[in-house]
Amino acid sequence: MNWRIYLAIFLILSGGMTLLGNFGLLSSQAWIYLIGVACIVGGLVLLWRARPKPLRLERVAATAPLENATRATFNFKHGAGILKLSADADATRLFAGTFDGAVVSKVSRADDDVRVSFKTPSEIWSQLSQIKTHALEWNVALNRNIPIALQYEGGAGEAQMDCTELYLTDLDLETGASPTRVILPSPRGALRVVIHSGAAPVRVRVPTAARVSIHGAPGLGLLDADAKRFPEREPGILQSDGYAEAADRIEITIEGGIAPVEIR
Repeated sequence: MNWRIYLAIFLILSGGMTLLGNFGLLSSQAWIYLIGVACIVGGLVLLWRARPKPLRLERVAATAPLENATRATFNFKHGAGILKLSADADATRLFAGTFDGAVVSKVSRADDDVRVSFKTPSEIWSQLSQIKTHALEWNVALNRNIPIALQYEGGAGEAQMDCTELYLTDLDLETGASPTRVILPSPRGALRVVIHSGAAPVRVRVPTAARVSIHGAPGLGLLDADAKRFPEREPGILQSDGYAEAADRIEITIEGGIAPVEIR
């Protein structure tokens, strides 16, 4: 409503009260009540109109060709929102993704080795109160054919990493206050996973046939591992049967944290 509508309503009420007062059906004190109500309603309307409007975030796309890369390291510094990670169906691309609220990305190549970093733009933080954090969504697909080392630094968001089809060799998680869910692939050689858990739960799913070793301590948090699949061999060391002899295996190290780490 604009101001003309509010003025029309006020005039209609004023005219009606004047008529009722002339007929003796309304006391003179009613005008005082009307003015009080009008002030309250007017103040509420002004507050409502002055409220911060949610920002409309632009969704941007980013991609890079594989070129001659034979291995890659990806670093994600994702402070808020949701990160969704998967494998790319296009083998000619190094990665492809969409990013709400933009992204600061950098691709550095040295011969056949490539490093890629993604970072939340600094200007987002000054506008965070006007943004619904679940709208800050990153969807990123990585090349599935080359060996990948993945580094994730979370903040106050959420991470969903489906690595089932990736050729993953290393995974380093610093989750902060971001709930994190990871589905690991079947290992090709040794797959090393390091979990620096923070104040939010971490859930890891490993392939049924994988040979796995879990060691370390989750600080004040709770390590919830499948005792049948990963029996305790020594204090603080859980291992599946056949781990020592396996060439393809997963080594999980847990460091610190106050939130639970679940491994299934």
